[in-house]
Amino acid sequence: MKKFVYILLFIAVWFFVPVPCSVASAQPKQDAPQVTGRVVDEHGSPVVGAAVVVAGTQSGATTDTRGRFTIKGVNAGTLQVRFIGYQTAEVNIQSRKTHYDITLQEEIRSVDEVVVIGYSAVPRKDLTGSVAAMRSDELMKTGSTDFTSALQGRMAGVRVTTQSGEAGAGVDITIRGTNSLNAGTAPLYVIDGMQIDVNEGEVATSSAGGGQNTYNPLASINPNDIASIDVLKDASAAAIYGARGANGVIIITTKSGSSSLKTDINLNMYFGVQQITRQFDVLDGQGYVDYKFARGSDKEIWGKDYQDGNGVVPRNVAGDGLQTFDYQDAMTRTGFMQNYDVSLNTVANKTRISASLGYYDQQGIIESNGFQRYSGRIKVDHEINRKFSAGISATFGRVDNKGAMSSGGVSGTGGYTGIVQMMYTERPVILYTASELAGEYADYVDLTSMISNEVYKRSLFDRLLGNVYVQYKPIADLRIRVSGSLSDTNSKLSEFYSSRSRWGRGSDGRSQITNTGTLGYTLNATAEYTKRFNKVHNFGALVGVEINGYHYENSSTRVDNFEDQSTGVFDIGKGLTPQSWNSNVYQTNRASAFARLSYNFDNRYYLTVNMRVDGSSNFAKNNRVGYFPSLAAAWRIDKEGFMKEVKAINNFKIRASAGITGNDRITSYSYLSQMGSSYYASNGSLNYGMAITNSGNPGLKWETTYQYDVGLDLDLFKSRISLTADYYLKDTRDMLYNASIPSQSGYSKQWKNLGRMTNQGFEFTLTTQNVNHKKFGWSTTVNFDTNKTRLISLGGQERYFPVSQNYGSFSGQEIARVIVGEPIGVVYGYVWDGNYQLSDFDWTDPNTGTRVDPSVITSENMSRFKYTLKEGVPSFEGKTVAPGDRKYRDLTGEGVVNSNDRTAIGNTDPLFNFGINNEFRIGSLDVGVFIDGSYGGKILNAFRRQLEPSLNNNINNLSTEAWEGRWTPENGSNVYARLLNQTDQQVSTYYVEDGSYLRIKNLNVGYTFGRKYFGRSGISKLRVYLLIDNVYTFTRYSGLDPEVRSYEKFLRALDQTSYPRTRNYMAGVNITF
Repeated sequence: MKKFVYILLFIAVWFFVPVPCSVASAQPKQDAPQVTGRVVDEHGSPVVGAAVVVAGTQSGATTDTRGRFTIKGVNAGTLQVRFIGYQTAEVNIQSRKTHYDITLQEEIRSVDEVVVIGYSAVPRKDLTGSVAAMRSDELMKTGSTDFTSALQGRMAGVRVTTQSGEAGAGVDITIRGTNSLNAGTAPLYVIDGMQIDVNEGEVATSSAGGGQNTYNPLASINPNDIASIDVLKDASAAAIYGARGANGVIIITTKSGSSSLKTDINLNMYFGVQQITRQFDVLDGQGYVDYKFARGSDKEIWGKDYQDGNGVVPRNVAGDGLQTFDYQDAMTRTGFMQNYDVSLNTVANKTRISASLGYYDQQGIIESNGFQRYSGRIKVDHEINRKFSAGISATFGRVDNKGAMSSGGVSGTGGYTGIVQMMYTERPVILYTASELAGEYADYVDLTSMISNEVYKRSLFDRLLGNVYVQYKPIADLRIRVSGSLSDTNSKLSEFYSSRSRWGRGSDGRSQITNTGTLGYTLNATAEYTKRFNKVHNFGALVGVEINGYHYENSSTRVDNFEDQSTGVFDIGKGLTPQSWNSNVYQTNRASAFARLSYNFDNRYYLTVNMRVDGSSNFAKNNRVGYFPSLAAAWRIDKEGFMKEVKAINNFKIRASAGITGNDRITSYSYLSQMGSSYYASNGSLNYGMAITNSGNPGLKWETTYQYDVGLDLDLFKSRISLTADYYLKDTRDMLYNASIPSQSGYSKQWKNLGRMTNQGFEFTLTTQNVNHKKFGWSTTVNFDTNKTRLISLGGQERYFPVSQNYGSFSGQEIARVIVGEPIGVVYGYVWDGNYQLSDFDWTDPNTGTRVDPSVITSENMSRFKYTLKEGVPSFEGKTVAPGDRKYRDLTGEGVVNSNDRTAIGNTDPLFNFGINNEFRIGSLDVGVFIDGSYGGKILNAFRRQLEPSLNNNINNLSTEAWEGRWTPENGSNVYARLLNQTDQQVSTYYVEDGSYLRIKNLNVGYTFGRKYFGRSGISKLRVYLLIDNVYTFTRYSGLDPEVRSYEKFLRALDQTSYPRTRNYMAGVNITF
């Protein structure tokens, strides 16, 4: 039986591992010499399936499950050992030595590395398009909760911005800039063949407290299940996805069963803690009381007589025993995280199996906030016979978010009601005016009630991904494949705020249940043919058809006024006052046909042609079909005869591509007029009816992006230096835009095709293997990108449209404009010019009429004098400005500052982004340091206004710096204004800050113990590691973090503060059996 097993192993290795065909046929004489050996990796673990050949001969062998090999009939020459992912090793055969132990070094990058390009894969050397890749080992060293945030700074041209520091928070990924105004700007995700348009609405979220939080629906995917991430950036790579490829494509391939005879069981677990990296320094209780009394006695006497009713307001916090709070301390904690992953990869009877289970738990840095993920995956690939193969996979993930951590505000108000924001702005002492106690604070509830048992908030999100395929190879060069994929999601939000909580006190208890469900599917059939003629002509063809659909539905119910609050959200029927109930459903269907032709001559001249035809239900019948072609060419200069003597270059390729991609990602049925509920008057009463609520547009059609790319791939010194560089232009036309229309039509908005936008930029990735010795290695990867977005047209005569804020610091104001000729995201406002100083006014004594020198003015005597603004000093329209008020420049020269003096005051797009990764290897010790950064982008720091004093901001706590540095006659500050500043609510350059930063993003240290340490225990490799994420950020930005992602899509760099970002410390172990 044992002999039979060895025979099967030998047959499997023979068929699965490419070795020279004459190896087996060589039958040397029995007394001929032989060479034996063992091939291991840097950690002493066997390399299974490595090809070992004698250079220049047909003699060779393949390593077995223990890394051993035997080559008979050899006593001289050079052994060459090759295995994917490792550098080729060469060992000279010595006359008296017959056994060789060979160690392979991992290869940083290889021109033979395979990348996925959509429906197939090709070696990197044969690429004609622009593709970036990230592999599993790189992904796992990031320490990220989800794979989307792990991409941050790692790929040139791929910009990743997370909404906040909360686990699972919403994320923006843009590839080579923003391509659309109203249509989707996120890339297409393809996960094991299933095409997914990310929709943050799939995760049920809350509007309580004016919440603007969103969550990442891809956070349910366990990063440890991912084998590779390939990002298609240009038209040549992405056009095969046609209608959905305009914003780039991210292809995710999960791990498959082992292709060798080896069975791997891997256990990865780590534990960690989190600390807040930065907080706001705000006033304590005594400082706040001092500030309130310093506002002046001309206002209502502030505070309540808590003592004996003698009218004396307490001013000594400690002495009068006033209750104080440090909310940042009371509501935050040291976070804790733990992660467990176990996976199996094996092969048996031509069946490859990969399976995994995972659990991740994070107790957030804000009390009561938590994130949990449960994941499971199985993937089976089976070779039925030499012509047929089939496979099936299923991935399940559940995300469980807990805690009322919204950041936001109530529409139409100037304040913030999000828990995170109030943690900084809430007054730190219990002391109120009479009017406050009679009104808003009559039933005061401490803010810490929002992290108590008086609040229940839980958002569940489940995603099931499935894929099945059958593949048929009638001949060696033809592969026919039929596959089907699905994505099923379900999300439920349950929340209850009792009358003893901040959000529930005004409604005697508040509860809401929201359910969201989606179902997406993709069915496709492809035929791929590859053939080589006369050893120089390499031809490939791919044709396919595909249908996919996406169904979304949502329902929500809110009720208030709970007399019995004991059962909370679990019995909302106890609520006596229904507040809102709504539901929504839509469906999008697409049908496609596509083809790709590729040809290369002698691995020197390459040509690739793609064509895709898409039909989408998002458009009317006459505009449903779109055509999306692309063409790419490349020249391997290093293969030319005149380059033969240039040994230093092993890959020198220039490439160019052009193509068209599309975008149909708008609200379904937008081309149709839609009916809605309406009431009409009849006989003195209102009657229910139906009416058209929005104007359709049957002429609506595809948004198209014309893409052009010129690139260079260069590998030197056996790929020890690798450079990829690209210049690109993306020209988006017929933009899908929900435009304003004349009110005479009876409607305010209508979807239209209008306008044009371009993105152009340059990017490069440079990888160097600085030192490569057996005991020490050092490699560096640098990526850099710069992109300029420009709005060419809005259609017709329109030159701009305003962007307004509906709540918060600048509620009801225009905060930005989308302007023709400018980038998207331009802050629009006044140019700040310091503060009005005493010298800007003429001072007189009202009793004598004599002029007074400003130098004699003090805080004590200032109220005794009269002042008027000097001639030539601009005033502010509608205000009687005073010393210490904020001053703005009169750009029009009218002598008064008004709305005509507003201008573009800040471009939020960075000039460039970069990432630098260094990897060190010292024996079995590995060290990695990753740095990323951004330069030149501006941020509108709206939250800054909430922490600074003004005439209208008379309740919030203040930053210590604003209080101590405030303008007074003795301190003529040109930064912080006076306490009663009346010109603070204007959007201006005062609030526009430099968002540039350099972040030490990741530091990891690991040590790997090979098989030799564990004998027969079954452990082949064990790695222990320490990891610090978000080590330190160098920036001049005054907010919590320069990485800002606002809900406002036309001004993503609007900072209204959010869940604090953390520094994470992790320690873990990875064991392979």
